[in-house]
Amino acid sequence: MDPIRWPENAVEERIERDLVGATWNGNDFVGVGSILSQLQENSQMRELILTYLGGKPAYVAITSPSETAIVSGKSAAQILLDQQSLTSIVSQSALPYSIVESRRVTRYESYYFDSKNQLRLPALFVRLNDPQQSILYLDLYTGRVARSYSRWERLDHWLYEGLHDFDVPWLYRHRPVWDILMILCLSGGVWLSITAVVIACRRVRLVILPVRN
Repeated sequence: MDPIRWPENAVEERIERDLVGATWNGNDFVGVGSILSQLQENSQMRELILTYLGGKPAYVAITSPSETAIVSGKSAAQILLDQQSLTSIVSQSALPYSIVESRRVTRYESYYFDSKNQLRLPALFVRLNDPQQSILYLDLYTGRVARSYSRWERLDHWLYEGLHDFDVPWLYRHRPVWDILMILCLSGGVWLSITAVVIACRRVRLVILPVRN
């Protein structure tokens, strides 16, 4: 739950739309039945997504919450999408703004991490020079935006998630530091609650019971 809802980022919405690059047309997926039967025999697929990648029909097979694969022919393989192609789509979608930084992310960092290790690596990081100073992390397996932040959302990330959950990659990588800090903070909250109850009980006793001289 996020206590602050920031305005929608129009540039990010355009990028997400253009990464798909097409409107739905059922005729593009007439062979889905045969593909399903072939994949069920050769893989542990749980779900098959019919989508588009850069305007071309594509099938994305999901085998677990953190594992997907692009279907090619009769098999589903974990194939990385072309980084330059994704960067080109983002660059065109962001106009009149431009990309000021683009790099491959191979380990979790401040704005791209998951305590359950379900966010895939590598990912593509892109920073724009739009008024929102947007940053995006693209999943190189599906060509979708995995994480995105405007400058205000980055501030909100540290003020809310950072302070509330200690969502800091360094802490997660050095367990049990995160656990110790969390236990200490929770213990402090419990102690404050106990002292408040004690003070309240004493106050009620003074009001209800007669004062003896």
